[in-house]
Amino acid sequence: MISLKNKVESDGEMGAIAQPSDSPYGYGTCINLSDEQVKALNLQGVKIGQKVRIVAFGIVESLRAEIGEDSEAGNVYASIQLTDMEATPATTDAASALYPS
Repeated sequence: MISLKNKVESDGEMGAIAQPSDSPYGYGTCINLSDEQVKALNLQGVKIGQKVRIVAFGIVESLRAEIGEDSEAGNVYASIQLTDMEATPATTDAASALYPS
């Protein structure tokens, strides 16, 4: 798995896009679900702070490339619309992770 957590630079500042909140994760990484979607995913019993396993499919809606003035290498940004998702409470049980029901 790849962590989306922003890396803290040596001066204590977070890299990437400035955050409107104190979240250590980048803008656009939060998924908001309606009551109907929570019920469809059977997530009524999860607790705040509980980790969940998410498997999702999405469609790339846009790609943007930028080249900075002081850099030869550019940055690429993507917008992905999630279309299908499965979410289950995370488990550390190896058998369950390898052989989901």
